Amino acid sequence: MIRFQTLWCRGLQKILCAAGITTTVLWNIDLWANAQVISSQDSVHTQVTQQDNQFEIFGGTVTDSETLLFHSFEQFNLERGQTAEFYVAPDIEAVFSRITNGIPSRINGHIELTGSAASLYLINPAGVLFGAESSINLAGDFTVLTAERLDFSQGNFDLSGHPTG
Repeated sequence: MIRFQTLWCRGLQKILCAAGITTTVLWNIDLWANAQVISSQDSVHTQVTQQDNQFEIFGGTVTDSETLLFHSFEQFNLERGQTAEFYVAPDIEAVFSRITNGIPSRINGHIELTGSAASLYLINPAGVLFGAESSINLAGDFTVLTAERLDFSQGNFDLSGHPTG
């Protein structure tokens, strides 16, 4: 059975999202300002530096096998003309990026992954909304999840914690 949750956007626009299912919505994003990519202050150690409209994303936590990279963001929103660029080591096969603030992410800018052919997983239980100006550039797969936790054989990646195992 699919449960629906209602998300309210500026102007009281109602968007229905199926819980646990990726939702892609196109809309006019000119209404919001101050979009930012902010790292969470936790043990995952994601580092974000901003120069003008460019957010450079480094650090994170690598698994023992050194093929999985985890990032944690308090907020992940991009306006038109903004770019979030993930810098990744060549041996990384997958990048898991969680958003922890409980608010849907709004992407109307560009997401890019540099240095590896890794897949990128963007995880926000509250949802991710894509605008008409959004774009993605990476060699691997791109997946958006509304999961609250990912379980791995060595541990889990929870929105309230960090990789364990």
